Amino acid sequence: MPQAPRSTNHLLQSLPAAEFEALRPHLELVELDRETVLVEAGARLTHVYLPQSAIISMTVRLSEGQSVEVALVGRDGVFGASAALDGGIALTDAAILLSGTASILNTAALRAAAERSAALRALLARHEQCLVAQAQQAAACNASHSVEARVSRWLLCARSDRE
Repeated sequence: MPQAPRSTNHLLQSLPAAEFEALRPHLELVELDRETVLVEAGARLTHVYLPQSAIISMTVRLSEGQSVEVALVGRDGVFGASAALDGGIALTDAAILLSGTASILNTAALRAAAERSAALRALLARHEQCLVAQAQQAAACNASHSVEARVSRWLLCARSDRE
């Protein structure tokens, strides 16, 4: 497995050098194609995804068959950390919205690293809080803004993560 460079993922960049070096042997750089399904809600997660140029869409399926996007994860974050840390299941569907690269990490490797590192645990906890805030914001926007305003917000989120 090729070793990942330091990374363009902001979460990985924010780790202290020693913490990143402990993760480096477990990181694999992969290409992710648009519309690839990473996991469906209720499934056990096997890998954590740290996008570098890809964007992951987290969606919730409704009983009538529709899906609602609740969060986007780009190079500023990670998808799957909470499920990896507790050995649990994915709470949302996740698919690639915009093709690109990501570092992937086996969930067991992340769990072991987090057990050794208080800094990594704290960083992952803050990131999960940000995802909850993003989902709350998406719900509020979907309920109160016009389609044009929601599309504008979505385009800004997607664009800012690609720059």
